[in-house]
Amino acid sequence: DNNNGVLPLSEDTMMQLKKKHPIPTGIRDETLLYGPIMKLDSSYFDLIDGNMIGRAAKMTNGAAGPSTTDADFFKYLLLHKRFKGEGQDLRDELAKFARSLASEYIDPSIIDSYVNCRLIPLNKCPGVRPIGIGETVRRIVGKAIAWALKMDIQETAGPSQVCTGLKSGTEAAVHFIRQQFQVESAEACILVDATNAFNAVNRMVMLHNIQRQCPEFAPIAINMYRAPSRLFVCGTEIPSAEGTTQGDNLAMPLFALATLPILQKLKELRKVMQVWLADDASSVGTLIHLKTWWDMIVAEGIKYGYHVNPSKSCLIIKHPSSMERAMEIFGESGIEIKITGQRHLGAVIGSQEYKRLYINNLVEEWTKMINKLSDFGQSQPQAAYAAFTHGVRHKMTYFMRTIEGLDQYLQPLDMLIDEKFIPALFGCPITPLERRTVALPVRCGGLGIPVLSKLASEEYKTSMEVTKSLVKAMAGIETDIDHDSESLKEILKVRAEKHELEYTLICNESSDRSTRAINQAREKGSSSWLTVLPLKSYGFTLNKGEFRDSLLLRYNKDLPRLPQSCVCGAKMDINHALNCPRGGYIIIRHNSVRDFIAKQLSTVCKDVECEPHLQTLDGETFSTSTTLTGDNAHPDVRARGFYRPGQNSYFDIKFLNPNSESYLSSSTEKIYERAETQKRRLYNERILNVEHGSFCPLVYSVTGGSGPEARTFFRLLCEKIAYKTQQNYSDVVNFLRCKLSFIIRKLVLLCIRG
Repeated sequence: DNNNGVLPLSEDTMMQLKKKHPIPTGIRDETLLYGPIMKLDSSYFDLIDGNMIGRAAKMTNGAAGPSTTDADFFKYLLLHKRFKGEGQDLRDELAKFARSLASEYIDPSIIDSYVNCRLIPLNKCPGVRPIGIGETVRRIVGKAIAWALKMDIQETAGPSQVCTGLKSGTEAAVHFIRQQFQVESAEACILVDATNAFNAVNRMVMLHNIQRQCPEFAPIAINMYRAPSRLFVCGTEIPSAEGTTQGDNLAMPLFALATLPILQKLKELRKVMQVWLADDASSVGTLIHLKTWWDMIVAEGIKYGYHVNPSKSCLIIKHPSSMERAMEIFGESGIEIKITGQRHLGAVIGSQEYKRLYINNLVEEWTKMINKLSDFGQSQPQAAYAAFTHGVRHKMTYFMRTIEGLDQYLQPLDMLIDEKFIPALFGCPITPLERRTVALPVRCGGLGIPVLSKLASEEYKTSMEVTKSLVKAMAGIETDIDHDSESLKEILKVRAEKHELEYTLICNESSDRSTRAINQAREKGSSSWLTVLPLKSYGFTLNKGEFRDSLLLRYNKDLPRLPQSCVCGAKMDINHALNCPRGGYIIIRHNSVRDFIAKQLSTVCKDVECEPHLQTLDGETFSTSTTLTGDNAHPDVRARGFYRPGQNSYFDIKFLNPNSESYLSSSTEKIYERAETQKRRLYNERILNVEHGSFCPLVYSVTGGSGPEARTFFRLLCEKIAYKTQQNYSDVVNFLRCKLSFIIRKLVLLCIRG
């Protein structure tokens, strides 16, 4: 699309970039705050350690700064297991540097290269948005410092400036302005747009005032911005001497505090209700009071480098009868006056007719998007599914949470998803009952493809509930906004109960085999292959046939193009394919999981062996008659020191098909327990009494589930890997669970398709 992306570096683009970075403006005495400066405790930033730097590095993405070292390179240096000690040392040194940068004042010449950026011109449609791509190490360190300062910044800025990371802040701002607009005494709403706001705010005033507003934030702000930084573009330099650098992860909180004096001055007009999202200010009140507010924001804004753009700002009149009076009051202001409505922070405010038109345009755009995804899904169903669940659905959810009554317009979109998108994923149509199943969350056995018209009203109510305290705080009614987290917990609990009820109803209407399939899809680990992005580098990809076969197997649907008979002569079906030993696929399936377990054990144990032989027996007898006594008895894996230092731990793997005819009378959990007991009878007594070791049976299902012993072992293994590699336990367990899920998924398909 020619209207998006990076602009070509033409003379016009370069001229606009230079205009976007003005020379410093003068300082007015009335803009400066005075008073004592609180001395910062030297231990304030001690929470920034090597682990926090590692977490920040993991969440840092994007291109390289002037030094050409991108985020992937630093992730490799800081996090790769190849650099165990060195990576930890580097993380610790960066944490030390971050603490110093955040608490001490450093000579600008020392960190000159650290603060420089590569400048790119993004197409603003129309216009240019200058983005400074800083050094990757600056982004990592800045992210860690921002985490440490988050609570102080939010407390300083208050609830009326939501760009400081307040939970559901944007949604709360939308609800607040809409509610105030609906108040009977309100006549109009003003939506303010500022010109080049981030790059034009008075930098010296900002740095002076921040020492009194938020002393904890002052050292890092002054270190980063007291000297002009160099922005490199197309072989030339543009100095950044004013404002903040868009792209810097500290720019948003800095801008919030830079404009805080304006916001506080405007709050003196108690008849006007206002809220800000960075430079986007919104206010509601009577026309007379709004005019006073408008004049004040224009006048006060100039003092601080916040330049209101009247031509892009708008005044929305609630009643057409007020139009003439509004023209009289605001006639010379230059602001656009509307009686219809306007887009507001992604949502909409104004008349019902304008809202209907806006939603129709939105649904039309989504329809095109789903059509494209459906067409793409014909050849790449896994990528199309990931794009919907990780992107499109979340985009839709924001609008559902901020626009009331959206559910009335989404039936055509639901029909398109049912008739085109889902069949593109499965390769065939599905029944209405199966549609209800795939609407459930993945953890509940579904695919997380909801019925949008049902979801919309639920999401809107949820948003209203979880932002209730914050909205009241914006109105000055309430100061404690912690109630929203409790509301969210209660809502999530109710939602989980609702999903369980729907799951029960679906099972009551389904056949026994379908119910069994859904139950197996709900097991821990069975759905991990559906919850990740299809990243080829990690082996998280399935071709279109593999993905569709996996979906059909998940819901007990027949696979297409299966041969009539197996090479062994038996009638071919899915169960036979998963159990037939011909071709060696059963052995390959077993050995692949064994090798995966052994590889992960080698991360935390130095002495790991596959297929270890047990010591020869010299007349020992066992109380269990089924204990293996032959010389060729060998479990699958041995690891020294896994459970106890110096002790050998033995593991034997069993892969089973819980849908075999012999298992259908038992629940999957009972099948796992029975298989574990069988393995213990074979090995446990001999290993305990002869090897003086420990034994753990690892039972896995072709559906991706695992037995109780395997789940306990897996959790302990992940804990040890997380401790050894200095990673978060949740990251390790999620990654390894996905890795194992894809291994099992591909091995199962190998058994079926060959």
